[in-house]
Amino acid sequence: MNDLNLESGASTPDVLLSEGSGAMRLTGECYPENAVEYFRPLFQWMDEYMDDRRRPLKVEMSLSYFNSSSSKCLLDVVERLDDYARQGASVMLWWHYAEGDEDLLDSGKELADGVSFPFHLVLDQGA
Repeated sequence: MNDLNLESGASTPDVLLSEGSGAMRLTGECYPENAVEYFRPLFQWMDEYMDDRRRPLKVEMSLSYFNSSSSKCLLDVVERLDDYARQGASVMLWWHYAEGDEDLLDSGKELADGVSFPFHLVLDQGA
């Protein structure tokens, strides 16, 4: 299994998925023309990584903006993480939002609703 590293583009975030450290990180803006296609390699990586239920997964999401189709894909990511956690894996997620950005805070709260793993809302002051 290889790490997945997607550099940010005009409408896509930096993505780092590391098998060795069990880290997932999405940073930046996310509004690709075809979100489902953009997220496909991320989902494939997650599926392969989650075949081994003993490995922890630490997720950092620091998205300054995402559109509705990306929102659906982010929900899919969180649902996959929740399934993994319900099978006994250690999963933690940190959702970063800028001070005063109520939309991102609300999105984080909606994603966190009902998950079985620690989902931390992190205020980035001065961001």
